[in-house]
Amino acid sequence: MPGFEIAWNRRRLAGRPLKERASWVKDAILLERVLVEDEPQLKIVCRVASVVEDRLNDPAERDHFWRVARARLGKVHRLTGRDRDEIERIIARKVPKPVPAQAAE
Repeated sequence: MPGFEIAWNRRRLAGRPLKERASWVKDAILLERVLVEDEPQLKIVCRVASVVEDRLNDPAERDHFWRVARARLGKVHRLTGRDRDEIERIIARKVPKPVPAQAAE
């Protein structure tokens, strides 16, 4: 039954003087399916990474998101390589992986 899912939490960027104008941030949360007293439940494993929604098209922001995400997923020792690949595929649906720029000739 072990399996993992990603939940997306949406929150306002903290510390802004005009909270209603603050940007939205998406947090990727890693969840693990577990059995508790023979009932399936989701347990929070870790917050994988966060990205500001307004900057999703910025390659530098996506690169930073993926560097943090891979580092945190690498610290979860119970993940197999297959689990990590599947989790990255799920996350990439919302936050595309950065593509290297072509060198000018």
